[in-house]
Amino acid sequence: MTVVLAVLGAALVGLAWLSVLAGLVVPRRTRDPLTRGVTLTVDWAFRLVTSRIHRYRSRDRVLAGEAAVILLAQLVVWLGFFYLGFALLIHGVGGRGIGNAFAQAGSSLFTLGYAGPDTASLSFIDYLAAATGLIVVALQIGYLPTLYSAFNRRETEVTLLSSRAGTPAWGPEILARTRFGVGEADAGALMDQFYLDWERWAADVSESHSNYPVLMRFRSPAKYSSWVVALVAVMDSAALWLALSPSRAPMHEARLCLRMGFTALQEIAGTVGIPVNRNPDPDEELLLTYADYLVGIERIQSTTFVMDRSPEEAWPDFRGWRVNYEAAAYALARRLDVVPAPWTGARRTGPDALRAAALGVRTTVAAGAKRQLVSKPVQLNDVGGRSGAQRDPVGAHRLDGIDRRSQPNAEVVIERDWRARKDRKILERVDLVEQVLVYASGGGIERDSHDAVAERHISYRLCEHHS
Repeated sequence: MTVVLAVLGAALVGLAWLSVLAGLVVPRRTRDPLTRGVTLTVDWAFRLVTSRIHRYRSRDRVLAGEAAVILLAQLVVWLGFFYLGFALLIHGVGGRGIGNAFAQAGSSLFTLGYAGPDTASLSFIDYLAAATGLIVVALQIGYLPTLYSAFNRRETEVTLLSSRAGTPAWGPEILARTRFGVGEADAGALMDQFYLDWERWAADVSESHSNYPVLMRFRSPAKYSSWVVALVAVMDSAALWLALSPSRAPMHEARLCLRMGFTALQEIAGTVGIPVNRNPDPDEELLLTYADYLVGIERIQSTTFVMDRSPEEAWPDFRGWRVNYEAAAYALARRLDVVPAPWTGARRTGPDALRAAALGVRTTVAAGAKRQLVSKPVQLNDVGGRSGAQRDPVGAHRLDGIDRRSQPNAEVVIERDWRARKDRKILERVDLVEQVLVYASGGGIERDSHDAVAERHISYRLCEHHS
């Protein structure tokens, strides 16, 4: 029996060492069962805690600690396996009682020194346990700068994108902001280097997040920013430009960015076990609806962006690009529960009962009454703000702590009873009665292609993003 326990202890020590080497030393993707088990367990616990938190800001505060918990839990599991393994080794080799074996293993592993060996074989095991404890803790400490360096590189570009795409980022907004204060005859903002920078950024993120999956759980410091949403926005802008205006688009740079972008998403999705079709059919249907696509086109058309093709003509090309990354992006956004944003799919939040109740809401509008379903676009001036004469009533664009102007594809039912008058070029609210149902991408309500939600709702297209 002691021989069996000694062999089992040696196996546990060997398994733990393989996990440590795979997770902290060897820079390549691994399917280590210990690391994956810790990650899945911690993720399940955080999912359970946040399942009934419906406000994104509250969920984000909770989920911000998930990466730290994974790192600490991983260290605890490694040390626990070493502790158990060395205790079984000492018990099997030295013939000591199980209690004394655990005391000696703990004393050696954590370098406490209160329980010493009395034979050469036990001394060797004690030295090995002491070295193991020191090395594992040192490797974990040295691992952190690597993680934070990769995190800082990632978040620098995400932060820079906020001035170009708003927060949360949105692809059509990037193209719209290239034309701020620019006439139709002018070239607008030069985007060649922008797409090259994001090609390199995607390669960096693919390498770091595939080798160190815990980086995916490090959330952006800004409340409404996300590396997944940012990458999707950049890729959408490139795909839209190539589809709508191929003669004016930075052809090679945009294609390279798209290629590296969807390769990165596919690699990262594969790392966390998300099945991905790496060779999708270009004519495959998108999860993004054509109606949402037209909302983005309207945002682009509100500026001086020149389009060589109509939205109908550009749709097949845009779909052919987006089908390469949409499924992986939506799956990652849902798995990581990133900020709700346009064109990024549903999230994993809230109980099914709440979603079903929300989808079942009906809003009626009396015919001929002053209450109207309105879809009021907010125009941007040349510096990205709203002109005074077109300012929306205070508070009409906020719900659940999120600026709904930053979600142009949010379908909102608003029942308004209000009169407006112009005073110093500002529309002031006199009377406002609202009943709001938000059906946003990832706003806690699952998108179901079989629900006739689009037929029951109008698009509340407040296309301005707050920077």
